[in-house]
Amino acid sequence: MSSRFLFLLMALAGLSFTGDRASRVDAFNGQTKKSVLRLQLEDYPRQMAELHAHGFDIAGVNFRAKQVDVVVNEVERRFIANQGYHAVATIMVDAAARPDPRYLNPGTVESTLREIHQQYPALTELISIGKSGEGRDIWALKLGNPQIQAPLGKPAVFINGMHHAREVMTPEIPVDVARYLLGGYGVDPKATHWIDQNEIWLIPMINVDGNNKMWTQDPWWRKNTRDGHGVDINRNYPYAWNTCQGSSSSPTAEDYRGTSAGSEPETQSVMAFVQRIRPVFSLSLHSYSEVVLYPYGCRGQFTPTHEVVESIGRQMAALLPGDDFSKQPYEAGTPPELLYSVDGGDIDWMYHEAQVIPYVIEVNNSGQGFQPDYDTWRDPTVLKMRPAWMLLLDRLDGPGLRGRLTGPDGGVPTGATVSAYRSGRKVFEQTNRILADGIFHLILPPGQYTVTYAAPGLSPRITFVTIGEQRTDLNVTLQP
Repeated sequence: MSSRFLFLLMALAGLSFTGDRASRVDAFNGQTKKSVLRLQLEDYPRQMAELHAHGFDIAGVNFRAKQVDVVVNEVERRFIANQGYHAVATIMVDAAARPDPRYLNPGTVESTLREIHQQYPALTELISIGKSGEGRDIWALKLGNPQIQAPLGKPAVFINGMHHAREVMTPEIPVDVARYLLGGYGVDPKATHWIDQNEIWLIPMINVDGNNKMWTQDPWWRKNTRDGHGVDINRNYPYAWNTCQGSSSSPTAEDYRGTSAGSEPETQSVMAFVQRIRPVFSLSLHSYSEVVLYPYGCRGQFTPTHEVVESIGRQMAALLPGDDFSKQPYEAGTPPELLYSVDGGDIDWMYHEAQVIPYVIEVNNSGQGFQPDYDTWRDPTVLKMRPAWMLLLDRLDGPGLRGRLTGPDGGVPTGATVSAYRSGRKVFEQTNRILADGIFHLILPPGQYTVTYAAPGLSPRITFVTIGEQRTDLNVTLQP
């Protein structure tokens, strides 16, 4: 097909190119009739990339069956049919329908977190990490026992929901984390240990403005509400922003990245918060597709510590049975391996800029969609997710190296780093920056490591450490 013919066809279909990608037009203006096409893909990687390149709203996938759900208006539906895609199902969207009101909204998130904090004031801290574009608070709840001190500080885990406004199941999971652990404190030894020895930070709803719009105007709204058209918060993080065709420059697109990297107040609030609490792990809840994702989001790119990142991701996926009758576990991989390229996502920024090991879980499948029946799916979904976040809490005590590095004056040297190197059949190397408090926490596979501590102007120190099944803790002082 010639480029001229394709351009004319897309123009007739209501689509247009915006320089970097094609963009969809007015599919989410709250008035246009919409439907979900379930497409059977014959060449999954190529066709997924093609659909994404055209800017279609890919709602979710069934990776095992090689099917994809695409939200379309009528002109987009005709365009897809003309391109030869095979739709195995068409589901009409009722624009007037709303999710079950028992799902959380911005107001009930706040009231629920306040209620939990009032019930467990000695074990929780409730803060606003910042304001949304419309001035709403973004609430975070910390679980931890301040009466118990840790010589090397307490590792932190960050669990968040609802980057995308229509994914109503996702705030339920952080709230369940709080209720489960606090309810088990003093009764369940593991819940007690996790709260005593760690800081567990929960933000059930990042996209408070978009969720409000989802409830009041359009049940399929995804972005925040910037200038009416909104920005996809999870394409707005600065690392790798606008680098690999993983987002759109068109304000009408559902994955519009914004005018500049980190432009959105929600993005800025999350980044400042993460830099302050310095979590070891992050878990971001999305829906739907029954997959576990880890960085990087651009095709062909993998993290330097892929061995660790991938192995934990695969363990997590194996713990999560699917919602269908087969109960086959979730799939695990990078976004381009399972879906499509994503740039400006939170997991890439978390890993590269904040030294966090981050994961995304896309909960539920195409049978449940963005807004599953509450009575049927709410409790089973949050119960199913418990082994996943528990794995991360357990892993804080597992193979790794945690310590504090100081200089001869007891302060933290500027520009200090710690590097762990393991040779053998598989070479593994990890380097972390030492930040203001001097604390570092490296998640490592078991093995024997050469560990180097270095800082400008000071003599490096080299140690040999055997990492077993439990974390190794130590203090290190560098000398001139």
